[in-house]
Amino acid sequence: MNCFRLVFDVITRGAGVDARSAGECVEVAARNKVLLHFLRSAGVEGPLRLREEARYARFLKTLREVAEALRGVRHVFIKLRRPVAYVPSDVDVLVDRRDVGLAVVELRKRGFSVAVKDPYCVTMARGVDIVDLYVLPTLGGVAYLDAEGLFKHVESGRLWRRQVACPLPRRGGGPRGSARRL
Repeated sequence: MNCFRLVFDVITRGAGVDARSAGECVEVAARNKVLLHFLRSAGVEGPLRLREEARYARFLKTLREVAEALRGVRHVFIKLRRPVAYVPSDVDVLVDRRDVGLAVVELRKRGFSVAVKDPYCVTMARGVDIVDLYVLPTLGGVAYLDAEGLFKHVESGRLWRRQVACPLPRRGGGPRGSARRL
């Protein structure tokens, strides 16, 4: 069985899948960071789905808390808009370089502590909750986007049922049940 193809078809077209095939394809969905969307689209119930839904709920709670902490800080949440429902491992925020100190102070008030500092990012942690405060978006330590340019293309809108500052959405469609509709 081609699990990648089955996962793709379930997510993009709502293709039906039997329980055995869904079980065999869970690892492929997880590796491609689409496990929650796959489980939802395939109608899979049980402990794995419950665990993913709980992780998702915890992420949303952390996102809301970080958004509240950063009121008064020039920021934009990045890496959130995806065409599928997924559970991010952390909250990524682009923060104006002049406001990083204030952002760190506000998150410390909520129990976060600095775990890692590098030239472009401060990683803060509280148990399993992780927040990356970027001054420049980076990939592998290389800045790939002008922060000021991104700040010019921000909306305060609803994302995942939360009011947050995020980049303007791309034009175009996404898979059935995409994150835009969550």
